[in-house]
Amino acid sequence: MPLLLFLLLASNAEQQPDEPNPFPPDQLATYEALFKRLDAGDRTVKADAQAFLAANTENPRAHYLAGVALLQAGDTVHGRLELEHALRIGIGPAKRRGGLLAILARAWLRDDAFRARLFATEAIRLVPERTDLLRLLAELDVQNLDFAAARPKLEEIARRLPNDGEVQAELASVRWSAGDHRGAIESVQRARALGVERPNFARIEREFRHERWAGLGLIGLGIALAAIWLWLGALALATALLARTGLGDLAQVQSSLEGGVHTSRERRVERIYGLVVWSAVALLVISLPVLLIVTVGTVVGLVWLMVTIHHVFPWLIFLALLGAAGAAWGILRALFMRLGPERRRIATRADEPGLFALLDEVAAVASSEPVREVLLEADASIGVLERGPSLAVLLGRGRRVLHLGYGALVQLTVGEFRAVLAHEYGHFSHGETRLTPLIARVTVVSLLMLLGVARAGWLTFLNPAFWFLRVFVDLFQKLTSAQGRRRELLADRVSAMAYGGETFGRALTRVTHAQQDLDRAMGVLAALRAMGLPAERLYDVQQLKLRDLPPPLRGAIERDRVPGEYDSHPPIDERIRAVQGIQGVILDDARPAIGLVRDPARLATEMSVEALRTLPPPEVVFLQFPSGSLDDVTRALSHLFDAQELAEREPRQALPFLESSVDEASRALGEEHPVLRPPLRRLAELRQASGDQAGAEQAARRARRIAEPTSLDLRSGG
Repeated sequence: MPLLLFLLLASNAEQQPDEPNPFPPDQLATYEALFKRLDAGDRTVKADAQAFLAANTENPRAHYLAGVALLQAGDTVHGRLELEHALRIGIGPAKRRGGLLAILARAWLRDDAFRARLFATEAIRLVPERTDLLRLLAELDVQNLDFAAARPKLEEIARRLPNDGEVQAELASVRWSAGDHRGAIESVQRARALGVERPNFARIEREFRHERWAGLGLIGLGIALAAIWLWLGALALATALLARTGLGDLAQVQSSLEGGVHTSRERRVERIYGLVVWSAVALLVISLPVLLIVTVGTVVGLVWLMVTIHHVFPWLIFLALLGAAGAAWGILRALFMRLGPERRRIATRADEPGLFALLDEVAAVASSEPVREVLLEADASIGVLERGPSLAVLLGRGRRVLHLGYGALVQLTVGEFRAVLAHEYGHFSHGETRLTPLIARVTVVSLLMLLGVARAGWLTFLNPAFWFLRVFVDLFQKLTSAQGRRRELLADRVSAMAYGGETFGRALTRVTHAQQDLDRAMGVLAALRAMGLPAERLYDVQQLKLRDLPPPLRGAIERDRVPGEYDSHPPIDERIRAVQGIQGVILDDARPAIGLVRDPARLATEMSVEALRTLPPPEVVFLQFPSGSLDDVTRALSHLFDAQELAEREPRQALPFLESSVDEASRALGEEHPVLRPPLRRLAELRQASGDQAGAEQAARRARRIAEPTSLDLRSGG
């Protein structure tokens, strides 16, 4: 039926100026009189119109007249039939046909919206100046909830009737429903100016105010996010450029130093480094509220999207809310995180006068204030920091503290120890320790924030805060690590210029080896404790490592260390090369540095107990008791573990060391001790690779006879 109706309209689209079968002159006057009665609202015209139609059945205007009379009398069905019959016959001209189509469109409005739209569309094509037809089409669009289609029609009506407040009121509603909220507000204002008020005006204005504030908030958030990412990009660029600026060797730049350890160019770079670090700290502080808002906004946006597409999943909303709460809590918790108390042993000036006397001497040489406190540690590290309120530390008024590892002190001479101390005082002199607590705090807080946001599960990857923190943590660590490497080289200069590059290089090597040996000594003591033997002489075993560690293993350890962007210290060879050939102004002192403390034996015992707390308790015994003496077993285990590590790092040079260490361990532990099984299997592999088939078979048979040992890796201290 709609297709037939469309064909009917198309066939009558082009008519002659008037319809066929015109009225005779006497009938024309009757027709005009009847239409005047219809226009006046006379409802008694129906009978006269039907009589007139009976006399003029071939004239489409007679059917037009009858159809309008029937509609006015309430006979909608027959009225529409008469009007459609007039349309089929071919009524003209275009203006009259357009009027007929307009009447038909209104006649079908309630019963068939499609027909009504089809008649109205054709009518407005014929008589586009008729505003009532545009309004009818707009009404049909609103009925179909097609506000986007209704909007341009009502806007055209408003253009034609600029002083019609009702049109502006309708346009306000349609614009609001179509999403043009600003245009809706303009229509509301015009309608009120023309004296029209509607109940929905207050609601439109209220929601628009809320929407405007929300929009301003989103714009502000977008600007903030863009600024943060631009800031982060600038930080990345500065980090990359600064990482490429190195320090020249001291021998090459010594003549250009400006009353210290910097050249003018190096001093400028240091200032830029400081500005970039402070900029990064400011970026994190400023971005914190944005990160919280974005974290919560991500969930709100997800819920809004589900509501918009009319697919709400309660379980998904629950998971999103749970993830957002966890992420927000992770950010807030990181902000108020407190570092745990340190386990430490404080040495006072009264306890160790000799040690503090040397500290004062080196402080004077390095033009620095002496440390006020010494924290004795069990490891082999030496470092400095400042303690106290954050503002006091930033202003250089913190309490200066030296962390002194006994494992390093026992390996150094007095001259080497002075060189190391001068290096540490160099950090004080350059003001580096003022920023150390701040940098540490920002590093830990940003990392904890990243971990907290990452707990949101799949929502993590939708949260811009996660990607910001991921990039920030990486950049900040690279920036501060590069700055740390640079400042280590500057502190090296302080030491080399006072005590000589050779002495400092030797001291640096000894401290590095001391930490390596101490770590491996812990592995030997772990094995002793697992066998039920006393494990107390940590620093004696460290000394054994220093004396007996195979040179190829020492070289392989240095070779296998790969420098990284997150290293806070440059490679040792680079540091030694940077101060090579520099002559100091103070003579070397070959006395052992351990002689500076009052009771080295007591201190060694106390530090050993402290370090060995990380091992399983003595009552936990899970390895077979050895047959040899404690000294023999200690020495054999040390050599055996070194040979095994060498076999992993340098298999081509490990065979003689592994063979001799297996023989020594067999004598000290017993021929079938479980600790021997892994090195015997490795020995069989090395002999097989060297072509010693018989030796390989012999080692493999011995390994098979031995019970499987524990899976614990004793070489690294458990």
